[in-house]
Amino acid sequence: MGLKAEDGKVEAWDISKSKVRRKKKHKADGDDDDDVEEEGSGCWVRLRFFGSCISSRSKVDSSTSGTSAAHCGEIKSINDTSRDQPTVTVVSSSTTSNTESNASTSKLEEELKVASRLRKFTFIDLKLATRNFRPESLLGEGGFGCVFKGWIEENGTAPVKPGTGLTVAVKTLNHDGLQGHKEWLAEVNYLGDLVHPNLVKLIGYCIEDDQRLLVYEFMPRGSLENHLFRRSLPLPWAIRMKIALGAAKGLAFLHEEAERPVIYRDFKTSNILLDADYNAKLSDFGLAKDGPEGDKTHVSTRVMGTYGYAAPEYVMTGHLTSRSDVYSFGVVLLEMLTGRRSMDKNRPNGEHNLVEWARPHLGERRRFYRLIDPRLEGHFSIKGVQKAAQLAAHCLSRDPKARPLMSEVVEVLKPLPALKDMASSSYYFQTMQGDRMGQALGCIQVDQSTVAIRESFGKFDDVLQPGCHCLPWCLGSQVAGHLSLRVQQLDVRCETKTKDNVFVTVVASIQYRALAEKASDAFYKLSNTRGQIQSYVFDVIRASVPKLDLDSTFEQKNDIAKAVEEELEKAMSHYGFEIVQTLIVDIEPDEHVKRSMNEINAAARMRVAASEKAEAEKILQIKRAEGEAESKYLSGLGIARQRQAIVDGLRDSVLAFSENVPGTTSKDVMDMVLVTQYFDTMKEIGASSKSNSVFIPHGPGAVRDIASQIRDGLLQGSSIQE
Repeated sequence: MGLKAEDGKVEAWDISKSKVRRKKKHKADGDDDDDVEEEGSGCWVRLRFFGSCISSRSKVDSSTSGTSAAHCGEIKSINDTSRDQPTVTVVSSSTTSNTESNASTSKLEEELKVASRLRKFTFIDLKLATRNFRPESLLGEGGFGCVFKGWIEENGTAPVKPGTGLTVAVKTLNHDGLQGHKEWLAEVNYLGDLVHPNLVKLIGYCIEDDQRLLVYEFMPRGSLENHLFRRSLPLPWAIRMKIALGAAKGLAFLHEEAERPVIYRDFKTSNILLDADYNAKLSDFGLAKDGPEGDKTHVSTRVMGTYGYAAPEYVMTGHLTSRSDVYSFGVVLLEMLTGRRSMDKNRPNGEHNLVEWARPHLGERRRFYRLIDPRLEGHFSIKGVQKAAQLAAHCLSRDPKARPLMSEVVEVLKPLPALKDMASSSYYFQTMQGDRMGQALGCIQVDQSTVAIRESFGKFDDVLQPGCHCLPWCLGSQVAGHLSLRVQQLDVRCETKTKDNVFVTVVASIQYRALAEKASDAFYKLSNTRGQIQSYVFDVIRASVPKLDLDSTFEQKNDIAKAVEEELEKAMSHYGFEIVQTLIVDIEPDEHVKRSMNEINAAARMRVAASEKAEAEKILQIKRAEGEAESKYLSGLGIARQRQAIVDGLRDSVLAFSENVPGTTSKDVMDMVLVTQYFDTMKEIGASSKSNSVFIPHGPGAVRDIASQIRDGLLQGSSIQE
């Protein structure tokens, strides 16, 4: 969202310099249509911008009469340019009954999950607060609407005299379709709930008939984009780092501290607003999405954003994660380091895409100074620039998993605004200044492992080898660009499916280099070398992997790499490049597939473990039964031997007694033994004081004998008492 004071300047432009524009209608994915207009010169864009926002006033004034009017809006598709170019759409509105209007308003209010802190404004109040949306109140054009400056009560909704009360920015919604309405709802719902010092504050909203407006706090310094690219005075280094830190804190809050994770999805310089003290605040939440929850790793969505800022894996697959925002932050940080736009077609060939141009320089101590905004003139911290460049390279990693969390980015940025080691006195900066001075005098230095392309009056002239060369610019000679001869590496992530319908992400690592003898072909024939290589990798992988099942894909990854290398070598040799090596470094099945495979393996192992456990228990029971049988056998054998010993002892005793006592029989001996045993038992019982044993005869007449004994005992007792 652009709540920018600087965008409200009104100037006179020459209409005759504008070119004819053509309007095309592109059908987007889903239910939404985007209007894309092809522009002429930049002069025409500025004129259109002014006219479109002024026409918003016409729409506002004629909203109840049904007249046609133009509105402002911002195309936010991935095919957009880096500059937020407004478009004009002419729509007609018809008068509706009060009943229909009230029903429509009620329906809109039902869709809102409005926080209680937000104020609800009437359309008349906002119209008066902005002085009837007059051109003098125009601040600029934000996401899907124009922004006007206004004044309201500090704690209320009523308009007040300009210069008094609370200064606000009022954004009007473009009326040309459902897309704007969805984003308007998203902005209210997100900013109504999210409160943080580094998020722009939403004060309130207005819903009346087809009028939908948002009221924000006023940001007097405008957007970061204005300060970096549209002002002659450069932002000081410390302020740049302060802004980067504030923006990083805002993203860290959305990703890691909010109640529900939020993916911003549209992080760019025009959406970073500055207050009077250059504190950064994120605005325009129209494209924000809830982050993945639970075991989900990403959010699948239609690709939206701004070309040059969107992460490559998001553009290719539509899989959105918080690491997509981290990539966008890396692009913005690079813009702050270099003073260049993320996409700039006015730059020389090979420098249109900021990330691709800067990437080779980020990791080299002697070369990354060439990235720094020359307008800083050495007034930047050496350590700060080094850390910022390393951080940018980390954020721009092609592997999303290798990018840092935004909380980690915040920790890296915290000390940078306070560093005081200025680069103006350093050796490398002086060398860089010497190079620039040499170029001004017609001399140029070409580094080792690099060649320069010399042109004469715009036509290719020669390839300059490493060393010092004289370029008489007065004779039309100039350097069109430099070409590195070093081996470069490109990691390509390609999502496809196997023969058994398993979705996998194949990561191919391509090492390539430009050939010195074909330097002119490498420089001129391809504008996007990495994009060309990526296309061939996609083509080969998506033709090979679907013929293999998942296991075969892992087993034949070397064959896939060889096929990719052969295809690339055949194609890229025509453009002056050599493919050094191609590797398939990773094959990642879908998260759900990996989880299912792990569960299958776990179940199989548990089945084997259960079988082994049952077998062990079976063996244990058998062994226990064998042990018990063996124990009983041995016990019976012992008892039998004991009894045999007793019998043998008795026999020996009887024989010995019969021999020593003549006339006795074996029966006499056994009776004597039993009587002896009986008296021994009685002796033992008597010796025990606690014994209460009673011996009762158990013969056939035992009961009669007991009864007579009891009776005789009672009679004897009675006689004694008498």
